[in-house]
Amino acid sequence: MLNVGLIGSMTSVVSHARNLKNTSGIRILGKSSVGMPEGPGVAVPDIPEYNRRELVEAADLLLVDRSSLLFPDLLKLAIRRNTHLFFTDFPDLTAEECADLLKLADEAQTLVRIHNPLLRAPLTGRLATFWQEPACISLQESFPVIPDKKPLLIRYLYYAVALFNARPQKIRVAGVPREENGHLFINIRFDYPTWSTFNIDLLLSAPETSILRAALPGKYLEGNNLTGKGSLNHKEITPPLQPVNEEEAFVRLFDEEGWYRHSDLPAYNTTLSMLNDLLRKIELYTPWG
Repeated sequence: MLNVGLIGSMTSVVSHARNLKNTSGIRILGKSSVGMPEGPGVAVPDIPEYNRRELVEAADLLLVDRSSLLFPDLLKLAIRRNTHLFFTDFPDLTAEECADLLKLADEAQTLVRIHNPLLRAPLTGRLATFWQEPACISLQESFPVIPDKKPLLIRYLYYAVALFNARPQKIRVAGVPREENGHLFINIRFDYPTWSTFNIDLLLSAPETSILRAALPGKYLEGNNLTGKGSLNHKEITPPLQPVNEEEAFVRLFDEEGWYRHSDLPAYNTTLSMLNDLLRKIELYTPWG
């Protein structure tokens, strides 16, 4: 029986508890929550409230939706104690801090999973299910409000690492400045030695969109990555990609031999090391200050 702890907003605690409701072999030991559940009439599960340190020390697994609640000491403590972690946000780490945590996790054999949002989106997730190279990907996205730069770029980099399992040979950036009442345009392109490319077009201060086009050997996928409506080889995609219960999938990993190979820390460490180079180029060569 695995003891599971829930850390984060009350809304996330409610969601995690619901997704684990029918999962065998576990017990939700307790929660360390902040805030109130969003929305009227939300039923709060009857789960004991713990001090965060006590929960880290008592649980076998932790589901965390605000990684900052563990920074810095409790995160290290959890990894040293072999308390396995699933994060639904991107831990705000430097590449050096992540490398240190990776060493600790290797020594303790602590599994750390980090949610990859583009792997769970309708079309970018489907692309990953039949991935092969060489591939040319174009993702065009727009946002009404200029988003925080770092988590947005991590989102793209983390997805690229998951697909290509390699660093790009070259990172190119370009941009068009925002005039009065206009839009800021940023282009990012990753070139790989396998003749593959990942092109990202960002339009900021514009209605939200996310359009994917991807060409692979024998396959062409295009469509709306927000709604999932699209086509594969010019035929409408049916049925839609089914959502994954990530909480249950995380728990079920421990039923497998060699479960530690599923750790996301190596990929996240690669992501953060690439982030520094990308941020530097954006600052130097684009108007996105």
